[in-house]
Formats: sequence, C-alpha cells, structure tokens
Amino acid sequence: MKVFALFYGGSGYGLPDITSRDDVEEFQSIQEAEDSLISRKHDPYYPCVTCDPPEDGGMWMEIYRDDPYNSSDPIPDYRLQFNQWGKVRRIKV
Repeated sequence: MKVFALFYGGSGYGLPDITSRDDVEEFQSIQEAEDSLISRKHDPYYPCVTCDPPEDGGMWMEIYRDDPYNSSDPIPDYRLQFNQWGKVRRIKV
C-alpha cells in the first residue's frame, strides 16, 4: 500500500511544510518508510539526525494513506518515531 510522509529531522530542523510538494515523500509501504527513517541516522544528507524519541529532540515521520498535499484537512494516519531504546515505533494517530 502506497503511503505519503512528512519527515521532521529533530531539534536541529524546522517543521515540514505540508503546502510544499518538496516536503511530501512517497513510499511503496509503511515498512519502506520505516527503513528510510532508520537509514537517515547514518546518512550525511541528514546531519544531526539521531535515533532519540521526539520528546528528547529526535526525528519522526507523519504517515498518510492519501497525499496530504492534495488534502484540505490532512491528519496523519500513523507516526513513526524512535523509542528510548532506539527502536522504531509505529503509532496509530
């Protein structure tokens, strides 16, 4: 199932802009989005990204079943985030 995501890189980044087509990412599945989130902590394109929980300044992804760029009331379906042990959590919103 194709999903769309908005990535927030943590305390060193600004919030993603849902009105910007460039900020909306597309993945073939939620698992692909999770894998992408994990890979960003080692990707030099995303400096300062850590696997900390959001409450400690870490990164997360808001996941949507429909493209939020085309939606008048975009509410995410899931949030992908790291827990205190560095594992990805999938939270139903």
